[in-house]
Amino acid sequence: MEPWLAAAVQAASAEAPMPLTVMPDVVKGRVLSLDGDYLAYFMAGNDDTDIGTARRNALRRIIQFKEMCGAEKCILNLTASGSNKALRYLIATVRPYQDNRDGATRPKNWAALRDYLESYDGDVFKPNIWTDREADDGMALLQWHYHKRGQAHLIVSCTRDKDMRQYGGLHLGWIDFVLVEVPWGTFRQYDHADLLYGHCWFWEQCLQGDSVDGIPGLPRYMKPNGKTGLMGAKTAAKCLAAATCDEEAFQVVAVLYGGTYLGLWGEMLAEQLMLLWLRRDAKADPLNFLEHLDLDKTTDNYKDLHDGALTIVARIKASLAEVARLEAMA
Repeated sequence: MEPWLAAAVQAASAEAPMPLTVMPDVVKGRVLSLDGDYLAYFMAGNDDTDIGTARRNALRRIIQFKEMCGAEKCILNLTASGSNKALRYLIATVRPYQDNRDGATRPKNWAALRDYLESYDGDVFKPNIWTDREADDGMALLQWHYHKRGQAHLIVSCTRDKDMRQYGGLHLGWIDFVLVEVPWGTFRQYDHADLLYGHCWFWEQCLQGDSVDGIPGLPRYMKPNGKTGLMGAKTAAKCLAAATCDEEAFQVVAVLYGGTYLGLWGEMLAEQLMLLWLRRDAKADPLNFLEHLDLDKTTDNYKDLHDGALTIVARIKASLAEVARLEAMA
């Protein structure tokens, strides 16, 4: 056994509930789509780690990922420092998007390692720097493109970010290297570690929110007895336990949002959907979620959601127009 694999087995045995999968053969044409934003944090090391070691460790880890999913090539997805992040900053009104990251302490080598990954010109990986969306969206877009071409088996998504569990395709575990296949259109699927994949996970996030990105979801909800309760991960899962498809999940979520926001629930839910949905279109359209979720467009609830989404789009356009006007005056 190679030294790196022996070390990986030892690490996985301590951190993962299942052992490593058997190393697969290389699949001709297969590409590893890797989360470079997370890799820069994960491989930066501590204050005693020099940048040379951090670079070598990052390259070694990428090679490990490629070998463990049978990929010939690797695309390293990175969010550009000047990325507009698919306009999420203009969408968020309940809470500023990613406001919890302001002033956050980053590892000593983070910036230098980011620079190295973005400018890398070797044969281990190809950096893909996203300016009109986040790397998360970029990974969803790549995965979707391969699926639409009938080549879902030729791309593998690898991240430790829970957001990417909403889309289908092949997923490689960051710690245990287990390859999980999620058919596109799946509503609910659990892996060996009991992690939820599919659209059900997306709907659960709409309720519980995402503390990493500062997305509130529905912090409090109205109980049948008229009292309010806190909405957390367990409550969100319980609320959606009986749902078997997007439409059933939507009806549950619509009632919960309606109990909190009354007549504004459609717009408030649309805001959370736009923040959480990973865009799969060329323009990173905020309305992209409406194209992929299988919802009954004849219902009053759908009309309220759609109208709320259009209200947000109009607000975004107005904000962009005002920015352009101010820039023209400068």
